[in-house]
Amino acid sequence: MATHAGSNPYSAPTARVDDVATGDIESAEEIRREYLKHETGIRSAGTLYGLYAIFLLLATLVFAAGAVMGNDPQTPRAVGIIMVIFCGGFFWLFYKLASGLRRQKQWVRMPVAVISGIGLLGFPLGTAINGYIMWLVLSKKGTYVLSPEYEAIVAATPHIKPKTSILVWIFLILLIPLVLAIAIPAIMGR
Repeated sequence: MATHAGSNPYSAPTARVDDVATGDIESAEEIRREYLKHETGIRSAGTLYGLYAIFLLLATLVFAAGAVMGNDPQTPRAVGIIMVIFCGGFFWLFYKLASGLRRQKQWVRMPVAVISGIGLLGFPLGTAINGYIMWLVLSKKGTYVLSPEYEAIVAATPHIKPKTSILVWIFLILLIPLVLAIAIPAIMGR
C-alpha cells in the first residue's frame, strides 16, 4: 500500500521502495495493481499524443511539398516554410510527450498539463479529452504513477502488464478514419 509523504496534501505519495529492494514482491504487486488503471490511462494518453504527432508529421510533409513545389500562387513559399517549421516543431513536441507518457516519465506532467489546458478550449470534445488527460497527470494517482518510486515498482513487477481499455480501442478506430479523411485530400492537392 502507498503512503503519503509529509503533511502536504499535494505531495506525491511515496511507495515503500525498501519492500521492493528486499524482495517483497507481493507488496510491489499490490501497489502496482492498485494504480494499474491509472497507469493504463496515462499510457493511453501517450498513444493519443503519438497520433497527434503522426498527424503533425503528415502536415509537415504536406507543407514541405508545397514549399518545394511552390505551385499555389495564393500562398507564398515563405508561408509554406513557416508552416513546415511550425508543424515540425509541434510534431517534435508531441512525439517527445507521447514517448514520455508511454514510459511514465515525471517530467511530462507540467508540459502535458499546459497543452491540456490549452486543449480545454476545444469545446466539447477537446474539453472532455483534455480535461481527462489533465486529471490523469495532475491527480494524486497521476503524480504517483509518474514518480521515480512507481518506476521502481514497475521495474520490480515486469510480469504485470497493463491492458488498453476497450474504450481507447474504440476511440482509436474512430479517430484513424477521421485523420485519413483530413490527410488524404491535403496530400492529393485538395
